[in-house]
Amino acid sequence: MRMGDYAALLSNHRFAVSWQRLPMFFLVGGCAIGNSLLSAIQQWRFGKRIQHQPIEPAPIFVVGHWRSGTTLLHELLSLDDRFGYPTTLECFLPHHFLVSEPIFRPLLKVLLPSKRPMDNMPTGVDLPQEDEFALAAMGAPSPYQQIAFPNQPARYWKLLNMEGLEPQVEAAFADNLTRFLQSLMFKKNKRLILKSPTHTGRIAWLAKRYPGSKFIHIARNPVDVFLSTKRLWRRLHEVQGLQIPRYSDEELSEMVHRDYQAMYHGYLKGRRELEPNQWHEVQFEKLIVDAPAVIKQIYQALNLGESTQLESDAAKYMSERRSYQVADYQYPPETVAEVMRRWGQYAHAFGYDLKTGEHLAEPSELRSRA
Repeated sequence: MRMGDYAALLSNHRFAVSWQRLPMFFLVGGCAIGNSLLSAIQQWRFGKRIQHQPIEPAPIFVVGHWRSGTTLLHELLSLDDRFGYPTTLECFLPHHFLVSEPIFRPLLKVLLPSKRPMDNMPTGVDLPQEDEFALAAMGAPSPYQQIAFPNQPARYWKLLNMEGLEPQVEAAFADNLTRFLQSLMFKKNKRLILKSPTHTGRIAWLAKRYPGSKFIHIARNPVDVFLSTKRLWRRLHEVQGLQIPRYSDEELSEMVHRDYQAMYHGYLKGRRELEPNQWHEVQFEKLIVDAPAVIKQIYQALNLGESTQLESDAAKYMSERRSYQVADYQYPPETVAEVMRRWGQYAHAFGYDLKTGEHLAEPSELRSRA
């Protein structure tokens, strides 16, 4: 973050930093000073050119609830060199990567862990990354501000479906997103493939803001998703937070349920506003079994062109990552019952059994029945 954005984040949360996290507090503050200086340099050198950079063709968005396989699908699609994507370096240095990449690339290679803290997926400065992290670092209103202050009420959860927002909040979010995408387009000059679970409930809003956008939704067994999402937030709060988490397991569960309901209220409503060749839905269980077939379906449904080479590359990618183990969660009966009670609409819409969450049907089969 830049210094002004960091100060605003702290002020909005009443500087409620846990004393155990003071080293993180000062580390981020020191980085914020450097980010402010480098941001000014990039603005001086490229600001006007970025401001006039068109975002054309419109992006392709990979969406889906956290822990549904969005990262895997994003990495597979990014193997197609006809498209560009935001990297980890670009998302974590969104203000100034155009001028600072040569400096920070070797440093980040040393500092980044080899695996993500919430699972065994590899990390790397050049791997595709989630653009919502860039927006949060830019000081945009984002649900991810809660990562820093997990013990305080979420300020921006309504951004999960863009409903009921104050006009200044929506404008600030929109301006930051456009500026980041313009910076990426200025550098890459390719159609962008983006991935953020937070975009799931925003699809109608994004389609209006970037006409011609395409959307690929990935679903997964909802009970797996629920348990894995709880683990995700615990790990992010422990590693990245400015507070020691003190919420109960019940409070964390309720947060996950709330975010799901907001996100999929927006998604299920928004997909009705899209054209048939503007969106496509796949399932994680199918992707890990036959990635080339899923890739082929996506390209045909969205008119993205020839996919033969990507199908071959996807098969190779999956073969090289056979050692990656998907977490095997135990299913307490009461957890299954509660998730399916509150996520039943999700289960039905994407082809999962209403009692167990197990995969039953293709989303396309459900649509054809409807």
